[in-house]
Amino acid sequence: MNDINDIITPKKIDSNEAFIDWLRLHEVWLMEKILDYAAQHGYTSYTSTLLEAWRISIEGLTNSLGLLMQEYPIPPALGPSENYKDDPASAFGLLEAQRHRARGVNFAMFISLFKYYRQTYHDLIELHSSLFDDPKFYYEYVKQFFDRVEIAYSIEWHGRSSEEQIHDLSEHNRTLTNEKNLYLTIFDSFSSGAILLDSFGIILNYNQAASEILFDKKYHGGTYYYAQNKTVTTPEWIAEAISDLGDTDSYRFFYEQIRSQERYIYDVFIRPVDDVSGKFNGFILIMSDVTKLKSSQEQFELAMSATKDGLWDWNLVDNSVYFSPHWKAMVGYRDDELPNALQTWIDLVHPDDLASANEAIENSIHDPTIKYENLHRLHHKDGHYIWNLDRGVVQFNEYGIAVRMIGFHTDVSYVKSIEDKNYHLGMIVEEATTEIYIFDAQTFYFHYLNKSALKNTGYTMPEMTRLTPLDIKRMDIEELKNYMDEVKTHGCVSLHTYHYRKDGTSYPVNVTVQSTYYDDKPCYVAMASDMSEHEKMSNEIRDTQDLMIAQSRHAAMGEMIGMIAHQWRQPLSIVSMMVNNMLIDLEFDGLNIDECRTSGEGILSQVNFLSSTIDVFRDFFRPDKEKELVSIADIMDDAISMIDASLHSHDILLTLTDNSHAKVRVYPRELLQVFINLLKNSKEALISDGVTSRRITIVIEDIGDEVVTTICDNAGGIDPAIMGRIYDPYFSTKDEKTGTGLGLYMSKTIVEKHLGGTINAENKEDGVCFSIAFNINQSQSDEK
Repeated sequence: MNDINDIITPKKIDSNEAFIDWLRLHEVWLMEKILDYAAQHGYTSYTSTLLEAWRISIEGLTNSLGLLMQEYPIPPALGPSENYKDDPASAFGLLEAQRHRARGVNFAMFISLFKYYRQTYHDLIELHSSLFDDPKFYYEYVKQFFDRVEIAYSIEWHGRSSEEQIHDLSEHNRTLTNEKNLYLTIFDSFSSGAILLDSFGIILNYNQAASEILFDKKYHGGTYYYAQNKTVTTPEWIAEAISDLGDTDSYRFFYEQIRSQERYIYDVFIRPVDDVSGKFNGFILIMSDVTKLKSSQEQFELAMSATKDGLWDWNLVDNSVYFSPHWKAMVGYRDDELPNALQTWIDLVHPDDLASANEAIENSIHDPTIKYENLHRLHHKDGHYIWNLDRGVVQFNEYGIAVRMIGFHTDVSYVKSIEDKNYHLGMIVEEATTEIYIFDAQTFYFHYLNKSALKNTGYTMPEMTRLTPLDIKRMDIEELKNYMDEVKTHGCVSLHTYHYRKDGTSYPVNVTVQSTYYDDKPCYVAMASDMSEHEKMSNEIRDTQDLMIAQSRHAAMGEMIGMIAHQWRQPLSIVSMMVNNMLIDLEFDGLNIDECRTSGEGILSQVNFLSSTIDVFRDFFRPDKEKELVSIADIMDDAISMIDASLHSHDILLTLTDNSHAKVRVYPRELLQVFINLLKNSKEALISDGVTSRRITIVIEDIGDEVVTTICDNAGGIDPAIMGRIYDPYFSTKDEKTGTGLGLYMSKTIVEKHLGGTINAENKEDGVCFSIAFNINQSQSDEK
């Protein structure tokens, strides 16, 4: 039981007023105690088992005791001539007696229950007797109080005439009848079918909605309840449900019924019910009509079965998985032959492909910008393997945590067999599912379209050679020229747009355009991916299952993409040049084995470089789970590797001097984020201030018991008038497009609150220096 003395410091009870206040503080304890007595001795068969129902009695008794103590500082003695009915201790007792009598409680039952009320108050005093200088005084006062209440009640009870008692019983019966009618009205108004059964499973009552299910006819409420002979036989399906319920708390199932040549489906819930004393008294069965809902679900499953792809749905919270019947059929199994469990997929994936598939899943779960896509083999029931293109999307909650993945499996075994047997560049281009267009750089007339482009647009090749991109896009000539000028400037342009077919319909595409040569003439090549199915799937998932929700991206994502672009631009240019040379040689039959091998090795070298850089960027977005003992110089090297291409492109000279021999315990990726932010700030300041000889100087050294990293630039420093505000959130000297005002605020938070270090800024000579310090001894202590 709850005890207020567990929460506050108890004080001595040295007056009647203090005693009453103390009782009021313990009202919940008294309520729990009297309910415990009532349940223990069988009174809850006639009274409520709800705790709050006893509050009125406890409050009223305590208030009446308080009134008596105000009038009589010491316990008043009982006398033969006193008017007990007007006694201040008796008023509430008489009211309680009338309430209990109205509920059918007789005189002896009420008096005996009242003894337990008195015992409850005595128990409380005894439990805290140390708070009283004289606990016997309060024992005696409580005893005298309850004696006076009982005497007053006895006088009132036996002093009532038979006519008054009959009147009370009539009022009580009228109240019960009204309450019963109200219950029947509410019970009959349920839109769901409801059936009450006794402990043997015999139907006691049912509402109007249930009568339609049971008898195909609506009966008004109370028809069966007031019937003299209850002859309804419990349906077999309800008896089976009671049997299936067994000793469990509840049981739920679907019940299908054909009524008036219509199909109905009900979601049925059955559970045992107890009487007021907590004893098992029967069952209640609730039936909700879910016919329309189940029909929609079946239509969705039918639509899914008509596709060539297999649907899967993975709940990342409870690790439950759903595989559609067609998904299982793709690997040769019936729906009931494979369990809907993650282990099913793991067991089917080729052992050589499992690691790459898991890596692709992990990448998409930890980075909202990465869409899951992986090509792997699945073991067919017949013994062979099928090639499967697996694609999906991840659903994140409001905290950025992945909670669900949903996607499709596509059998690409046939395409893979063609690739393996006829692998050369021309066939790949011609058979690619990506649409490929080549058009003249001057006239914009199309020179070439692959099969996918012709099929999706609905034109023939002769028809397309008389058309330009303006015929399949809704834009004018000036817009097209502007796009091509961007291609000339940037080398490549990507956009999301719509292609219009010959019949006038349109479909969404993602298009990438770059300049090239075709038949020794300057041209543009456009590669378009048909996004129709993706857009349709996204809309269906969002509208019917609410699985696609918009995700906010990290503020730093755009900046990181810019860094990636700087790192990748030169390698991609080299790869593009080598591929173009191979295409030209292939076109003029000038390609030989040695040159092909040399070009291939060059391309592979560039791809390995791209792969190594992406590992660094990928690790940047993974959350740190625990601190690590690291060298500051190693983290700074990673930061420089991510931004050095951008620095070189703006003629910024960066020098690093490492004189430290100590290690510190930090969250590496959080510190990496701080270093990148400071280097980026220096870079942007050097560019915007027009400094000609741009420098960033970094020194890492051990000073006393600290490792201190100093990052300085020669961008002119920070205006002293705003130096005190640079760490304020949303304060920025940049424009809205390039600054959020959160960079230095987050850097200070990470260093000082997460990593236990310090960060300071100071103008020196021709620039500003940021110093970050970590205690060496603290890091070593953490390690131990």
